[in-house]
Amino acid sequence: MGGARAPLTRRFFELIAALCRRLPVSEVAKMAKLSWETVCRVDKTSIELALAAIDPRSMA
Repeated sequence: MGGARAPLTRRFFELIAALCRRLPVSEVAKMAKLSWETVCRVDKTSIELALAAIDPRSMA
């Protein structure tokens, strides 16, 4: 099993990201039958995308 990653669909990615906003990563991983590392990577990526969409000038 070492290292091979199957791509996630956008909708599945969005579902996992939404669950991560409300539940611990370990619980989302169990529910989705994904590794903790995969769910953590989805969570981190969704946070980075959300932060990139914020205009820093609007926070003044």
